[in-house]
Amino acid sequence: MEPLIISEQDIINSICLFMSHEKEIEPDEVEVELIYDDEAEMAFTAETCIQSETELIPTSKMIAALRLWIDLYTDLDGISAGIQLHFNENDGIYATVR
Repeated sequence: MEPLIISEQDIINSICLFMSHEKEIEPDEVEVELIYDDEAEMAFTAETCIQSETELIPTSKMIAALRLWIDLYTDLDGISAGIQLHFNENDGIYATVR
């Protein structure tokens, strides 16, 4: 079975959705910037801005956001999905789901 590829934009959308549930706001009130640093302890992070307050989102919370997105927008089970984040120059940050 081919892995599901989740684009950078859908990762951003999943974080907006996740944070909107957590903060009880609308998803469009969340701004997200994805960050990749191959020299950092956590190579993948995201910075959110909600009502002028910024928060750094660790990889684990990004994966939780993707699990929610998978549950809502695919026919896969987000909890049991094997999710890996990747980076390349052409596609930016993306995820694969097995």
